[in-house]
Amino acid sequence: MDPDGRQVLAGRRRLLLVRGPCRRHAQGRRHLGLARGGRGDADQASGRPRGGRGGPRGHRPAREAQGFRRPQGAGARRHGPRRRAEGLREGQDRALQISALGRVRRRAAEDGHRQDPALQAARLITWNRVDGLLAAAVAVAAAVVAFSLLWEIGAPPVAPVALAPLVGAGVGWVLLRRSLRRRRVAAREFPEPWRRALERYVRYYMVLSPEDRARFERDVAVFIDDAEITGVNTTVTDDVRVLVASSAVMLVFGRPSWEYSDLPEILIYPKPFDEDFRCTSHPEFAGMVVPRNALVLSRPALVSSFRREEPFHVGLHEFAHVVDFEDGQFDGVPRGLGLPARRRWQRLIERELVRARRGESALDEYARTNEVELFAVAVESFFKDPRRLRARHGELYDALREYLNQDPAGRP
Repeated sequence: MDPDGRQVLAGRRRLLLVRGPCRRHAQGRRHLGLARGGRGDADQASGRPRGGRGGPRGHRPAREAQGFRRPQGAGARRHGPRRRAEGLREGQDRALQISALGRVRRRAAEDGHRQDPALQAARLITWNRVDGLLAAAVAVAAAVVAFSLLWEIGAPPVAPVALAPLVGAGVGWVLLRRSLRRRRVAAREFPEPWRRALERYVRYYMVLSPEDRARFERDVAVFIDDAEITGVNTTVTDDVRVLVASSAVMLVFGRPSWEYSDLPEILIYPKPFDEDFRCTSHPEFAGMVVPRNALVLSRPALVSSFRREEPFHVGLHEFAHVVDFEDGQFDGVPRGLGLPARRRWQRLIERELVRARRGESALDEYARTNEVELFAVAVESFFKDPRRLRARHGELYDALREYLNQDPAGRP
């Protein structure tokens, strides 16, 4: 059985069969995991606003190549009774019978008082020994302050001695609890069903050395423990959780000190969906990031991403948007770059966008949309077709290789 419950014959190549043709390069469409008719033209869209910062990012058909209709995200649309929550059923499998659009809207309203979008973005944090030393210093300082206050107010002598260490320990626990919890998770034995899912679906994992496989498993376990992965009218199996986590881990595996933090809820849909997060007969999205609210993935598209040979991977694409949005804006420039490097990235992305719009790019036509989608599509190609990307876009490949500290073109 595959993660979608399809029977797979033993001894045969396990392909996720999708009904109907799903061409991308010929038609300029993103693979949605469903049959789609007609052709798309990446140059047809006009009169629509460019994709605004803070709006949803996701796989769209080529007819929307110039941007998104609602730059401010799905929450800008008027509530309708049809889309309101009709009840919530949440069990051990975390399958929710609820309108995801309503969930996203409510969260947007709840977060409306927060002014800095960068504070609400899913982030990559760097944890090192300096962070631990700073946390210890703050804890000691808190203990000293508590001791001084208790002494000044004339508390019994035993009080400062007994309570100050408790205050320091409490502050230290608050600052370090995330790291301590992750260490506990990483120390557990990796579940065998999860390992079988990696071996079955994730070629990236299979070409790693034994040491790197162990680290990949640890990172997958930590991600699954951190992330809230919820099925919307579908059951989220362990295999699907592992594939979501693998998508995220692959992207940052070359930077062991990077960790995802403050992830939005990850919603898994049973099929591709439209811009109102409904599974209709004319789906438009295989995945989407709604900043500060949710990361939405189509389950069949996610599974197919690990099966297909061509450079399509909805998981990598959407987590590339997460990395892009870490500084609070979508601009196609990843996190953590100094000003000179940032300017070089901007110039590189702009040149590649010009090439894509002239039809001179080896990237999928969806890269024509804007700088943001070009970056995400380039990440897909970097992992799924690295030799072609290196041959046709050497400067772009080198930039991604340096930034992600990975060289997939050099692997078997």
